[in-house]
Amino acid sequence: MITYLKTAIAAAAVSAGHEQVSETVRGIIADIRDRGDAAVREYSERFDHWSPGSFLLDPAAVDRIIGDVPAQVIEDIETVQSNVRRFAQVQRDTLADVEIETAPGIHLGQKHIPIIARGAYVPGGRYPLTALSVTCHSPSRTISTCDSSW
Repeated sequence: MITYLKTAIAAAAVSAGHEQVSETVRGIIADIRDRGDAAVREYSERFDHWSPGSFLLDPAAVDRIIGDVPAQVIEDIETVQSNVRRFAQVQRDTLADVEIETAPGIHLGQKHIPIIARGAYVPGGRYPLTALSVTCHSPSRTISTCDSSW
């Protein structure tokens, strides 16, 4: 007997709140594009209840923060990164560019083009989601020439 660990969600259930969420996200992105850091600060206060003096950390602050992280946690993060990268590489190795001529002069194909930038929101604050950063950024660094993150 087959046991399904994951099944598709009915289309009606997926689309029920989709439009409202999409509209909200479009509004937030447009607001940040228009007002920049002031909008980022407002959304940080609204969603995360966090308003630091600056969102940028100088290298000394980064080193200090890393120094406070237990060695075992750093080792665990490095292990997770390695596992995610290895799996991403295996996935990438299964992708192949193809081209066929279905009739004289008619060519059909598929080409995989590396991304040049990636973006992800990784919540920090009281409940940081380290795994989200690893799963969003490690694969794209492994399987493409993507050097830009935002």
